[in-house]
Amino acid sequence: MLAGPQRKPKFALRDRARGKDDAPASFRHRVGTVVEIGPGPSEYGVKFNDTLKTEYVQSYWMELDTLPPAK
Repeated sequence: MLAGPQRKPKFALRDRARGKDDAPASFRHRVGTVVEIGPGPSEYGVKFNDTLKTEYVQSYWMELDTLPPAK
């Protein structure tokens, strides 16, 4: 039995995500790709462009990256 209504995920796999201005400094303005949904209810595994490892980030620290790539 489900504990409550299921929320639509904020991100889908392979979405590009960017750290928000008010995110902790370690995530702020970093851009990466969502590679995992979970393990927590509002947590995503993100592989950032500046590192080779997956980091787990709260969804409210991130937003969809709609900016064009830097030149």
